[in-house]
Amino acid sequence: MHNHVADTECLIALFEPILTKHTGDVQTDGARTLQEQLLTE
Repeated sequence: MHNHVADTECLIALFEPILTKHTGDVQTDGARTLQEQLLTE
């Protein structure tokens, strides 16, 4: 049975291969390197 509501908080972590490109081959102002993403929190 699919239940899209949780009675308590549920935390998940999503992992992608390191070679996954989110912006394709186009560099935009919003694109960040992996290092920038790991240092930001």
